[in-house]
Amino acid sequence: MKRVLGILLSITLLLTLFGCGKTPLAEPDTTASSAPTETVPTTETTTVPDAEKAVFSLRTLPDIGAFVSDEKKAYFFDDGAHDTFEPRKDYGRIVPYCTTEKYFATDWSYTDEETGEVYQGSTPEDESGYYERFGFATADGKIITNGLYDDLFCYEDETGAVLYVAFPEQAYEMCGEMYLIAGDGSSCVHLTENDSELRVFDESENGSGKGLLLIRNYESERLRLMDFSGKVLYEYNPSSPEDNDYMVYIEYADQNSVLIRQDDNEGVSRYFRQTYDGKEIAAFPEDLGMMRGVHGNEVVIMGSWNDWYRLVSMDGKVLSDDYLELEWSDYYNCFFGVNDGEMECYDADGKKLKDRSNDSFGALDSDYNYNYLYDPETCSLLDTSFQPVPLTVDNGQIVLVESMYNWEEPGDCKLLVRTDTDDLYVFSNRGERLAKFRDVLYDAWDSDEDGVNDEVKSGVEERNYDINEEGDMIFAKKEKEIEIVDLKTGLATSVPYASAETRHWGNALNDHVFSLSYEKDDGSYQMFYDLYRRSDGACFLSDAVFVEHYGDRIAAATSTHSYLLDETGNVLICLKNNKLV
Repeated sequence: MKRVLGILLSITLLLTLFGCGKTPLAEPDTTASSAPTETVPTTETTTVPDAEKAVFSLRTLPDIGAFVSDEKKAYFFDDGAHDTFEPRKDYGRIVPYCTTEKYFATDWSYTDEETGEVYQGSTPEDESGYYERFGFATADGKIITNGLYDDLFCYEDETGAVLYVAFPEQAYEMCGEMYLIAGDGSSCVHLTENDSELRVFDESENGSGKGLLLIRNYESERLRLMDFSGKVLYEYNPSSPEDNDYMVYIEYADQNSVLIRQDDNEGVSRYFRQTYDGKEIAAFPEDLGMMRGVHGNEVVIMGSWNDWYRLVSMDGKVLSDDYLELEWSDYYNCFFGVNDGEMECYDADGKKLKDRSNDSFGALDSDYNYNYLYDPETCSLLDTSFQPVPLTVDNGQIVLVESMYNWEEPGDCKLLVRTDTDDLYVFSNRGERLAKFRDVLYDAWDSDEDGVNDEVKSGVEERNYDINEEGDMIFAKKEKEIEIVDLKTGLATSVPYASAETRHWGNALNDHVFSLSYEKDDGSYQMFYDLYRRSDGACFLSDAVFVEHYGDRIAAATSTHSYLLDETGNVLICLKNNKLV
């Protein structure tokens, strides 16, 4: 009977295969182990009609590997998420994505290594929320790594090269173990020295035209200057006992040399320049012991110990007189030197501009911001030739002009202008009127022990009004809504908010999407974000606990879901509880 049933089953299987247009498969070797061997599925896309799926049986057919749907194959790079970052030349541009994990209030203890004393405490109950873990994906949505990193920083240089600095544990002051990952995924430098510190040079420290970073080991005092690809350009490695008599710092780097500060044990600083191969090519005056950055055409602002400042060329030559205040202005494209209310100007090469001096500088309200000069007597700005540019308001008198300290590019900033009719305006530092608001709320604060707010009594209150990091969106808080002016699209819109929310401010993530941040009145101190389309002000993602943009890609995560979005907010990757959906 068993033999008959076996024959019938074999005939049925053959008929089924022929009926589906398939050639019968050879009978498997009965001497081989019946347990299927695990194989890694290929990246080739295959389509299996629904009617054919039921005929496969691992007991009777050769091993075909674990089934992976076409949808999930499209998300994974090289058929699976790696548990380490593996550099490759064919990733193309890579971007981070974010997953979240919840943390709770916990008890903790700490032992002082020097005294051996044990300190104990507990995190307040209301300090629970979500923290981020980061992975990497290709720009078109293929996952390279699972969430491995607790902290992540992104940098871009003038050439468009991108560097990611990823930390497997929460980073404090950019110290400890870290991964330096090129923006195209082609290189990864893994620094395992826990006593290493990383500093990425900003534009006032970098004249090379490409991204530079400095790695210092505080145990050996070894210094390495690297570019974003991981190539070492300059290295200082103490090799003799005399080297321990001073500390070495790199203050500036250009294409071929570095500007070095050398501090001895007495606290005296010496500045000089060296080529990348270690040859000294210039020294600076010894009475100038402080550097305030390189500006203009590589002109150094240096200070003496008696609080005077001078301009110095990169070959160590003093270019200017002594000044109590000496600043570079991107907008006016010159140095301002100020003594006792009198101002003198120097061009980008440190040459004095006699036709731009002003002996009434003390009457100008610069607010220590040299990207605009305002004359309160005439309620006018001074343009780049120091000629008046009036600020035109609809009615009333101007009672406040202040910089919002945000600008899109060097030289541009936004000015907040308030009138005695309580209207609020935003002007550029060129005198262009950008926006007008009415009925904006003002927040008052109380610093008095008796509970009486002196600021409110004196009629001075803090504005509830801000501009985003890029300087192209303005947010004003009203009683039940945030009014938004988008300077790029020209759209003016309002976003309502509940009284149980503490609204903060927004940020333009790119030309298509912006976010608003807020806290809920639940004592958790967790920051949330809503994402909106800039074309119509419509919200398409609520209650995210993390939002960041990396070029034209956006990483966002709620308490349960993680998203990688394109520039318009379309989903490239979606994970739920760290699993693809």
